[in-house]
Amino acid sequence: MTNKRTWRFLYDAILYPILNIVAAIILIMTTRITQFTAAEKSIIITVIIVVLTIETIFMVYRFLKKDGFIVNKASGSN
Repeated sequence: MTNKRTWRFLYDAILYPILNIVAAIILIMTTRITQFTAAEKSIIITVIIVVLTIETIFMVYRFLKKDGFIVNKASGSN
């Protein structure tokens, strides 16, 4: 596993999503200890989950495409 490409794939596909999950957990735990009402906390937590999920999917796709793990059919070989 000394290949730079292998390490890049592990970061793009595994480590980056895990770091975003940890960030989401920290934000959710912080929200839970604030003095908002229960309804406001639920809305904030929902927004955190939706935004970080969309951002994670978009960025993982972007990283994998940028590093050459995802190739367009039009630019790829037949």
